Amino acid sequence: NLLAAPVSSAAPVEKQALLQRVPGTTVRLRYSKGDAVRFISHLDLLRELERSLRRAAVPVLYSEGYSPRPKVSAAPALALGWTSDSEWIDLELAGEWPEQRLAGLLEDLNAVVAPGITFTTAASMPSKVASLVAGIEQSTYVARFPRPNFDVTLGKLTQAADGFMSQQSVTVVRERKRKRREIDLRPMVHEFAVVAEDEIILRIMTASGRSAKPTEVLQAALGLNKDQVPLVQLHKLEATLASGDCPTAGAIARAEVTDFETRNTDYSPQPTRNARGHTGGRSTC
Repeated sequence: NLLAAPVSSAAPVEKQALLQRVPGTTVRLRYSKGDAVRFISHLDLLRELERSLRRAAVPVLYSEGYSPRPKVSAAPALALGWTSDSEWIDLELAGEWPEQRLAGLLEDLNAVVAPGITFTTAASMPSKVASLVAGIEQSTYVARFPRPNFDVTLGKLTQAADGFMSQQSVTVVRERKRKRREIDLRPMVHEFAVVAEDEIILRIMTASGRSAKPTEVLQAALGLNKDQVPLVQLHKLEATLASGDCPTAGAIARAEVTDFETRNTDYSPQPTRNARGHTGGRSTC
């Protein structure tokens, strides 16, 4: 049509190449998982974290090969329905990451991540640091028994805790893929403390290949039936190395969120109820 206006097409946008084969730094992030995302599965949570990295334009390095993947690795999964102040993830990021740049990374991520997730710590780690799965060996949980689902008292919980810790062996049976295996929980429980009439704290081993589940410990100590176990409110306070140190021990640089208004406050137990002096349920790591 000679009368039609000339058609002009926009210049094609060049596809940005993935960051590969460039010098990078292992950046270790701690984040909290609150009530708003407690029923989001581990895989869906990792997908959200990867989307947040893209939204914030974080320079994540990618693997090579036919199907490149971002170099992101997470700590052992948190069970569905639980909340946490101490979840961890490792990223391989291009360039160097001093303290000021780490602080900006936390700010950028918290501005775009889904509600219920808050990044609280970022650290540049040495090149040969142990993975999170291999390094984290202990976790501390607080368990609450809401009423009217549970009829517990300070005396009952104290008796159960003392009885469990006084035993040499506490054997439970795990079933997986139609196979039954007996596990001795007692050596894997380092602390079983009653801090209120409806609240206890557990510090247990969560090492790869040799770990205890807090629900298993509670079921064995209190004689809970299977229907009651999902009703216990579980919140992870800390995740530490075998030495008790924070996963960022030995970091080259480190930054933390100090403005509590930007942090997740879905879980806020009263410090006065906590016999261990833990401040408001926040990790001391």
